[in-house]
Amino acid sequence: MKKETINYFAVGLFVLSMLAVLLIALFRITGQDIQGDSYYVYYTNIMGIGEGSVVTFGGYPVGNVEEVIPERSAGKTLYKLRLNIRSGWEIPSDSIAKITFPSLLASVQIDIQQGEGNRVLKPGDTIPGESAINLFDSLASAVTEFHVLANDTVKPLLELLNRQIHTLGENVRNTMPEVTGNINDLLVQMDAVVKQVSAITSDANQRQVKEILERTNKLSLNLLTLSGDFDRTQNRLDRLFTDFHGIVTKNREDIRSIVIELRNSLETLSQHISVITYNLEMTSRNMNEFSRQIRSNPGILIGGTPPKDKAKADN
Repeated sequence: MKKETINYFAVGLFVLSMLAVLLIALFRITGQDIQGDSYYVYYTNIMGIGEGSVVTFGGYPVGNVEEVIPERSAGKTLYKLRLNIRSGWEIPSDSIAKITFPSLLASVQIDIQQGEGNRVLKPGDTIPGESAINLFDSLASAVTEFHVLANDTVKPLLELLNRQIHTLGENVRNTMPEVTGNINDLLVQMDAVVKQVSAITSDANQRQVKEILERTNKLSLNLLTLSGDFDRTQNRLDRLFTDFHGIVTKNREDIRSIVIELRNSLETLSQHISVITYNLEMTSRNMNEFSRQIRSNPGILIGGTPPKDKAKADN
């Protein structure tokens, strides 16, 4: 009986310890445990920034956003942010508080980029602010520039190159038959000359002339083969440039679709962050209820029922 009580106590203590660790981790992640000095910064756009957002100094967490105060001035809306910075942290006066995106899936935060001035800001002073660059607008601009480059530069260049190669092939195709015919006529004339010369030359000279004619004939055949190779090369180049043009045309929409899908995914994640926080809160409550039930009835962990008091059973 005493051993079972110790086991139940150990299990309950372990569960409570894990719950405390979870609560401490959540508390530190939100940055609410930092107590320090207040500084102010103004932005025209605070997309992704809200109360509780992390504030870093050169990438090191030093505080969080305590309050967001919209202010209307000169027909424009400015957002005054009160930052809770670790007490005693020195911030040079020429430092810049910039809204940054650590990664595509990480939450937006404010990073104070350290300046080089000797004067240090005092609590309550204003830090110069710089809004973040819209990543999706930059991607859309890059896609537009790539589209203009493909249509206005690459495509005309490919078409011009294709026409030049086609013209070259046509010239070779039209010229080679004429060249071949001229060679054949030359062979006929040379044969006539050989016949005339053979009457006054020796047999040895006739054999040499015959070898020359055979070599000339082989040259003619090689030229015919070269003409066919030119035709096949032109056809392959035509297919190559046609395929390349098709790849450029088809992938244009795919790249734009990828950018749009990426933007939608990040917007969906941003919209559901509150649901994720809510689920974490419900999990914490369920763990609290689970811990309470174990304290009242540790036998739940092994699927049993609370042990009966032996004295009551004897009665």
